[in-house]
Amino acid sequence: MTRKFKTFYFFSFATVGCFTPYFSLVLADKGLNDKQIGYVSSVRGIMLMLVPLFWGWLFDRRRDPRRILGAILFGSALGTALLWFSATLGALLLSSVVYCFFSTALQPLWDGYAFRALGDKTHLYSGLRVWGSVGFVAATLALWIMLRFVDRPDVSLELMLLVYGATIALCFGLPPLETRSSIRPVWHVLAALRNPHFALFMAVTLITGACRAVHYTYTPRYFQALGLHPKWQGVVMSFGVLFEILFILKINNVLKAVGMKWLLVLGMMSWVVRLMLQGLFPSLLLGILLQSLHGPGFGLLMVGSNIYVNDHMPGELRASAQALLTMAGFGFGTFLGNVFFGWAREQAAPSWLPESMMTAFGWAHGQGLSLNGTFILAGAIILFCTLTMIAFFKVDSGK
Repeated sequence: MTRKFKTFYFFSFATVGCFTPYFSLVLADKGLNDKQIGYVSSVRGIMLMLVPLFWGWLFDRRRDPRRILGAILFGSALGTALLWFSATLGALLLSSVVYCFFSTALQPLWDGYAFRALGDKTHLYSGLRVWGSVGFVAATLALWIMLRFVDRPDVSLELMLLVYGATIALCFGLPPLETRSSIRPVWHVLAALRNPHFALFMAVTLITGACRAVHYTYTPRYFQALGLHPKWQGVVMSFGVLFEILFILKINNVLKAVGMKWLLVLGMMSWVVRLMLQGLFPSLLLGILLQSLHGPGFGLLMVGSNIYVNDHMPGELRASAQALLTMAGFGFGTFLGNVFFGWAREQAAPSWLPESMMTAFGWAHGQGLSLNGTFILAGAIILFCTLTMIAFFKVDSGK
């Protein structure tokens, strides 16, 4: 069983490796300007707020959810084909809606499927999930090599279609599940928020998700301003994912050594260090080296969050639980982060802000927040969240 999941994770995350580092390049190659690229890219954030819990509910209601998963993968492939053929802003917006309606639900469903199949053997999850990171790196590096010979960014979409075909075939080779939800999933998932520690965790997930949006939105521009060619962005991102692989492989050891609370705190602190150093000391070399902190930032915080949420939900609601986590951190969090930091980048500093703080954040009178100051402010907010977790968060017995 585990071998089938490892292969499935590899190809599933390979689709992400084809998409994430190169999609903005595809849109620019189709003639869109920065503002139009922002419009098309924002569709994903909107869908992340609306879609995952719906698909998670359907998934958890099925004893054998492979047909649901196969249909979602097929819809994602259809959306990819539409993006490939589209050439105008309107067509690309519509194609992005189709693609994101399906694809934004995939990762929580992959994880929910794995957790339900593993049952009480959740310690095996990291050994499956790490193959997703390997697939991401493999696809990113394969495209980097391809782009050296084919100067056409939409080759990434062509490779995505091929990988989606393999993933759909592999989907039906996964083991069927023995249980399905006998309760109302959405209501039960939301009811978990009555636990104050779980509610605090989800609130911190939302806020830190908003701050991590700074990394995903502005780091490519940061590197480009420091002289890194856009075609190297995927390679630099893969450098960080290599460290992610190492930390995912060791997460069970870290969890046994320090416990869930401090595992999450260590992951959050890595984001604090990464963002603040990136803002305080702008340097291409330092920025690339700081990608190594993607290891604990993702390998501990994100994967640890997957495990924590899974342990606090009934076994038959695992896909819905992962969907809630995705909606909070990557849906509403990313949306709020882009809105807030986008506003800060354009607005003059508030009059009540102390002069020393304005200087630290690079927020001059009459001017918007600087690019470097954006990273510093995001790091400072995550630091506040980290201290809040240290002071008030406790891990209870779970389900």
